[in-house]
Amino acid sequence: MTWIKTWDGVVANDWLDELGHVNFLVYQDVKEIQAQEIFRSL
Repeated sequence: MTWIKTWDGVVANDWLDELGHVNFLVYQDVKEIQAQEIFRSL
């Protein structure tokens, strides 16, 4: 499997769930914004 680094940065504390992982719903929002930026740049 090949990994692609798509995002790097500081994660706001309110993005994290009780286990310290990025909340799935927040991740989906970030992923959607990033996908829009990728397609906009094409």
